[in-house]
Amino acid sequence: MKIHLRKKKNNNGRTSLFLEYYLGYSKDKTGKLKLKRKFEFLDIWIYSEPKNKEQREYNKELISKAGLILKKKEVESLNNQFEFDTNFRQDINLFNYYNKVIDKKGFRAGTYSNYKNCLNHLIAYCNPDTTSLKDIDENFILGFKNYLNKHESVRGIPLHNNTKKNYVTLLKVIINEAFNSGLINKNPFLNIKNYSAQESKKEYLTFEELQRLSNTDCNHDIIKKAFLFSCLTGLRFSDIYNLKSNQVIKRGDNYLIEYRQKKTNSVEYLPINKQAYDLLKIAKNQDDKAFQGLIKTNTVNFTILKLCRQAGIRKNITFHSGRHTFAVMQLTAGTDIYTVSKLLGHRNLTSTAIYAKIIDEKKQTAVNNIPKLEVKPMTTKPFE
Repeated sequence: MKIHLRKKKNNNGRTSLFLEYYLGYSKDKTGKLKLKRKFEFLDIWIYSEPKNKEQREYNKELISKAGLILKKKEVESLNNQFEFDTNFRQDINLFNYYNKVIDKKGFRAGTYSNYKNCLNHLIAYCNPDTTSLKDIDENFILGFKNYLNKHESVRGIPLHNNTKKNYVTLLKVIINEAFNSGLINKNPFLNIKNYSAQESKKEYLTFEELQRLSNTDCNHDIIKKAFLFSCLTGLRFSDIYNLKSNQVIKRGDNYLIEYRQKKTNSVEYLPINKQAYDLLKIAKNQDDKAFQGLIKTNTVNFTILKLCRQAGIRKNITFHSGRHTFAVMQLTAGTDIYTVSKLLGHRNLTSTAIYAKIIDEKKQTAVNNIPKLEVKPMTTKPFE
């Protein structure tokens, strides 16, 4: 059950605050969906159009009061879902509770996927059938951190510190929710120190490596094409996966993509070159996807890594490395960082600056690669 705070204006210049309870839906005989809702008026009225500071402060205070009522009702609803009594029943199954919390919060797809990944690690760490909220103490959390320290990713490499930090943070969110809802009487995270954040290494391909990869045969051509397209445009997998033919616009000899970034939900206009355009399959039905057959599975990164190995590239390349490759190639070619930031769809230059560090490292490597000169010893006479 979901609960929302709603407002309803009246003709007398006042607005009533009330709660709307969403109880699911039913279907009539024709199959039409019918929402099940109920309403609870709070007998709280605010000014519809406050005219001065006093009225604005009045509204702020009452809206805050209504928010507290909403929070209380949400806790009561959650307690009822788990048949929670007032004696701190902590034998609620951790995994059932975890799933209910993330479903209730309505996270975006990417965040929801992160919570599910964390849940999968928890399932591998402990028994999902017998682990309850009362089992979550400091030792449990320290044990989970120890598990993460020893665990390897699907590519056989240790988990990055930032990944481990993220998983501990997500578990903390769930346990904080249980504590704030009164389902447990002590928060075990109070004395737990999380992992320290580390600057991520941006794996990318040089142009020479990209050339080798493009000339290497692949069993999944659609994955190879999509990855090359990412290297030439800087687009994320989610944006390429959702790209439709009608989003590709040709203007004279130039090409443009109009799309909404999956991560930031912002509308972007991205110019692309002829090479990138030639990788697209412009379907007759303009609503069809430009990369038909591309699917969301671990096969994507496995295929790219295998393709790199066949091309003699030993780096740990993933699909997202295509975005890094694009950024490094642009900066190496002399494109200014502001333009690269806009092409990547970054909201600020801070996110793009990490690539500038890579370019600095490449410059230093280039200087160090100068062959050593065999210099004949010279004699210097003092000036007279």
